[in-house]
Amino acid sequence: MSTLTLSQKWRTRNTSVKDYLGAVRQDGRQAAYKLLPLVTNPRQRLALAQACAWFKPRPSQANLGEEARCQLAQLRQDGALTDLPAIQARPLQDILDFLKGQPCHDPWRPHLGSFAWDAPPSLECNLGMYTAEQIVRAPHVLQLFNHPRVLQLAEAYIGCKPTLDNVGCWWSYGGRSQAKGTQKFHRDFDSIGGFKVFFYLTDVGPEQGPHEYVRGSHRCQALDTGAGIPDDVLWQNYDPARTLVITGQAGTSFIADTFGIHRGQLPSSGTRLLLSAQYNINVSPHGPQQPFALSEGDGLDPYINRLYRAPRGPRS
Repeated sequence: MSTLTLSQKWRTRNTSVKDYLGAVRQDGRQAAYKLLPLVTNPRQRLALAQACAWFKPRPSQANLGEEARCQLAQLRQDGALTDLPAIQARPLQDILDFLKGQPCHDPWRPHLGSFAWDAPPSLECNLGMYTAEQIVRAPHVLQLFNHPRVLQLAEAYIGCKPTLDNVGCWWSYGGRSQAKGTQKFHRDFDSIGGFKVFFYLTDVGPEQGPHEYVRGSHRCQALDTGAGIPDDVLWQNYDPARTLVITGQAGTSFIADTFGIHRGQLPSSGTRLLLSAQYNINVSPHGPQQPFALSEGDGLDPYINRLYRAPRGPRS
């Protein structure tokens, strides 16, 4: 079993104590975020998550039904859950129409500027990504992120009201020479406890970059790194039979505890459009520092959505 030393874990996000303190002064959210790679033992992570959750708003008192209890048990055991409701055809088309009219950018090549979703400027461009503001302003997206079953599972999984954090949406382009970033197996260290919900907005078969997840790896410390993990190293530590490869039609949704080892495959052909959101105990630096929009009386929980929707004050 390959694990990192404490010094190696510290250097995942910090070069020095001075670097850490400087980042915290600029953005208080960095205080916990930069230390998360230090805690990789699953039992310690769970204990710390339970302690942190105690100081957050308590979950609703609604009892889980039998189906939700079974889903929660599967999520806790495997780290992933695939039997979620799909996006209906009309909302799906509305989201696609909106996003296809928005410019994308390559997070690894900002000098390329913005470009149309179907016109990446270079064969070195693996991703066409949307900004968080574009994502939450797309029709139906915040409602999808606030689906009652997803929120119910999030509350039960982390033990408190979750914070909607770190939303993402991007095109993955096929025909590229090598995988980059999250197209390699890796762990996420965005929160001490939480999970992500994913939505396929296009059809995803074996060639369009399906999501892969190593079941049970969220409860195992082997390869406790925030760096990309080569395939041969992964299979020396985990049974390939534990890998869940998720394909599906446009509208497919699923959940994963992304502390577990996972990746979005590099498509061998075609394109994939993926939408995601994270439900955290602590707030990460990935969300905006100020909300993008005021609440319009849509009934969304103000605490859960506070990073993206500011409540209206009383009328004057």
